[in-house]
Amino acid sequence: ENLYVQKMSSSTSVLNLADFGAQPQDSSRATEARNAVAINEALGSLRPGDTLLIRGVYHTNGGLVAHNLTDVTIQLDGRLVFSSSTWHWPRAIDDGGKKGRVLECLHFYNPVNVTLTSSLGRGADGGVLDGSGAAWWGVPFVGYLIHVEDRPRLLHVTNGTQILLENWLLLDPPYWATM
Repeated sequence: ENLYVQKMSSSTSVLNLADFGAQPQDSSRATEARNAVAINEALGSLRPGDTLLIRGVYHTNGGLVAHNLTDVTIQLDGRLVFSSSTWHWPRAIDDGGKKGRVLECLHFYNPVNVTLTSSLGRGADGGVLDGSGAAWWGVPFVGYLIHVEDRPRLLHVTNGTQILLENWLLLDPPYWATM
């Protein structure tokens, strides 16, 4: 009787957000838009076993979306600061091309065994998702009257299983922090 042993290859990578063209420290609207594209590209390139390393302070638009991530880690050793420009916030587009509701800040669809962590702990140095909520709230009740319920959640997970969220500070969400 022959016994065959097949070696399983384990090809894991640490992907650095800066390698996708994201620019730290710049809060201009143009950079927020470019950084959102870079973050979405980085999220879309993750494969099982990979880690996305976000080191530094990145200003970004909302609408960060990841689909079907499996067995990955997102290590936020810095801050993601979401745009305070509510009028330029990305929106869903309906079938007729009409703009709909604002997109969430960070939205994961169908993630399985995903770790959201920071090696620096949460706080001033790392692990901070800053929703710039005051731009959405405004003067008490005025911000609500303008935006009503059309405000983005800071972190939204749809149909996720085995999600570990540790050492992240969810700061100033425009709406709810998570769902």
